[in-house]
Amino acid sequence: MNYRINILCLIGAIIGIVAIFSGWIGISYVKFNLIDVLNIVNDQYYWGGDYSSEAAQIYMIGGLLCISGALIGFFSPIGGVPLLIGTPMFILIYSSRQEGNIPSGIGSYLAIASGIILLISLAIPIGIGYEKTIGIKERLLTFSPIKKMKESEEDMLPPPPDD
Repeated sequence: MNYRINILCLIGAIIGIVAIFSGWIGISYVKFNLIDVLNIVNDQYYWGGDYSSEAAQIYMIGGLLCISGALIGFFSPIGGVPLLIGTPMFILIYSSRQEGNIPSGIGSYLAIASGIILLISLAIPIGIGYEKTIGIKERLLTFSPIKKMKESEEDMLPPPPDD
């Protein structure tokens, strides 16, 4: 059995994973990746720091949406949706707490790029096995099997148009 592989979707998912481990917030020369930031927010909230429960929850929800979107991207281009929802949530709560400053790390920008690439790969799949027009069902998976036609089904196809 042959498979379709959406290479563009895989590229978007890999960029999403790179984004998670890239710097999201920079303080001086120190960059904190997304997982570091979520750990800091969790510790601050748990020990009664300066994070309100709403801000901590939005940080956590936004961060978990980014992580889940990057992981879902390896299975389906739909992973771009949580990435494009979670990253702006994270950026907006960060900028509201930091007097309008946006995160200075490249991770949040890579996450947005990853989400856009994943959704583009849903509309325009580029990869192995995408020679013919396919339906939406086949586009929803990064890896999908190609159903081979039987000889009797090939005989029922209309002849190709004359040019």
